[in-house]
Order: sequence, then structure tokens, then C-alpha cells
Amino acid sequence: MSNRVNIKDVYREKFYRVPKVFMTNDKYKNMTMNAKMTWAIFRDRTDLSLSNNWIDDNGDVYFIFTYDSLKEILNIKSKTTISNIKKELVLAGLMEDVRQGFNKPNKLYLINPEVKQNDIYKIINDENVNLSSPTDIETGNNENSSENVGAQGSPENGLPENGLPEVQKVDSNDTDLNQTDLKDIKDIKDQKNDISQQQRIENALNKTSSDPEIERELIDKYAEEESIKYLYGSYILQNFKKFSFNDFETFKLYYSKLKWALHDVEKEEGISISLYEGSNKYWEEFQKEISSTFWRCIQHYKQGKTKDINNFMFTSFKNEFRSFAKVLKSEE
Repeated sequence: MSNRVNIKDVYREKFYRVPKVFMTNDKYKNMTMNAKMTWAIFRDRTDLSLSNNWIDDNGDVYFIFTYDSLKEILNIKSKTTISNIKKELVLAGLMEDVRQGFNKPNKLYLINPEVKQNDIYKIINDENVNLSSPTDIETGNNENSSENVGAQGSPENGLPENGLPEVQKVDSNDTDLNQTDLKDIKDIKDQKNDISQQQRIENALNKTSSDPEIERELIDKYAEEESIKYLYGSYILQNFKKFSFNDFETFKLYYSKLKWALHDVEKEEGISISLYEGSNKYWEEFQKEISSTFWRCIQHYKQGKTKDINNFMFTSFKNEFRSFAKVLKSEE
């Protein structure tokens, strides 16, 4: 039998890489195997995106993966199952699903999993380096196998002397002002945006509000007076209520971001943008898009991807309304 390297050998050694931390970290251990496998498939796709220069203005690598492609690879027939897998990755903070607008595929961004000291301990221990406890990683102590570790770690073999590989610290993506231009910054200032508004939203999201029944009554009355359900739809109204956590002032702040963003874009584009039922053939899709935009803003804050939820929300609404304006203008 020939020992020559064959083209089959190259493809035999191609693998999808599933991070070991998925098996050690409590945040990921309960994920379905389909979700873990999908992350590995997406990780492979990001390498292809990088080679094809699919990089946004922020320097982040994105990729596009259709439902049909993922159904075929995973041998799953249900689109609902595929949707649930993607939601599972988003909720675990391992992927971002960014809408590009109507009739355009979503941009997908893969996020690296968190690695804690305990994960490092478990992974190394699994690889037959016996550490007495997770704290040995921080202290460099390893009484049970000091000779073994000492032999493995040295400047000559490229490892620290305690035998443990250095862990690179990577900053998370911060897309606060990714699409904010100078006009938007001026608009933000025109809102008399101050720390009290930011603090109010943070307090609500951290559920520190009080007097829920009274606050809820104020919210309902205000929503009715402003005709929020009629003008913007039930989706956004429900989300505003849900994430204001019965804090009236926070609810008003959410609505002010939406109203100001719409007003500014209408003024900039010279067009009236309507979301109420029957106003145009896109009204229902507009309502859902606005609600999804708000939800993504909240998730960005909860996952620590934005420090300034106040301005980020306003900017995100403006970007969405700009997309609506383009659609409506194309119909004229």
C-alpha cells in the first residue's frame, strides 16, 4: 500500500471545532448538542468570511447562513427547530443576529464563549495535568504534580514556568455608536440627554423600581393618551411595558426615544412614516421591526455590549426609521 499523501487525507482531517468550555461552563453545559454543533459550523464559516473580507466598518467579521443551508448540514427538516437553535445561541450570548432590512439576509456575528478559571482547571485536569484545585491556576501551586508541571512549562517550550498557557483577554464588541453620525450626536444632545435618564433606565432594567400598581396605572393611562398601540402597534407597547418593569418614567423614556427618532428621520428625509394599521402595505412588518430593534437594544445592555443604553436605543430607532424611509420612497 502506498504511503503517499493523498487528497483524501486532507479532507479526512477537516473538523468542526466544538470548544471544550461548552462542556465545563454552567452557562453552556445545558445547551442542546445541536446548538453546540451549530456554533462550530458557524465558527468554520467565519474563517471563510475572513478570507473573503466580509468585515464590517467596526472590524467585526460577519457571515450569512440561510435556514435551508443549516437544515441540510444538520439534517433537520423543521424550520422552527432551526429557529430555536439560533435563538438558543443568541440567548447564550454566543451569536448576534442583525437585520439588514427588507428582503436582505440577516448578518450573523459569532461571539467567543466565556472562559473562567474553573473552566481552565477542568480542561487542563481532563488533559491529565493534575491540579489540586482551581486556585492553583492563579497561584501557580501544584503540590500534587509539581514535577510534572515543571517539566512541561519553561521558556524553552514557549509556556510559562507554571506550565499553564496564558489566556488572552479579548474585549467584547461595543457597538454603541457604530452607526451614529454627527447629526445623530447633535440630535441626542438636543434631547437634553443626561445621566439621570441613563440611570433611570438602568434602575428599571435592574428591577429597582417601586410602587408597581400605581406605576402600572400611570403607564396604561399615558399609553392610551399617546395612542401608542394605534400609532406603533401592540408589539412595541408590550415590550415597553415588559422592560420598564412598572416604572412610569422609564416607560416614558423608551417612548420618547421612539418618538424623537421618528420625528428626526421624517424631518431629514422629508417624508411621513406611518406604522399604524392599514397606513401602507408594510405597516405590520414595520411594527415588528421596531419591536425587534427595541428588544435587541435591551439584550445588548443586559449582555454588557453597550454602556449607554439611552443613546444606543435612540440611534438604533433612527437607523430603523431610515430603512423604512428608503422603502417608502422607493414606492413613490
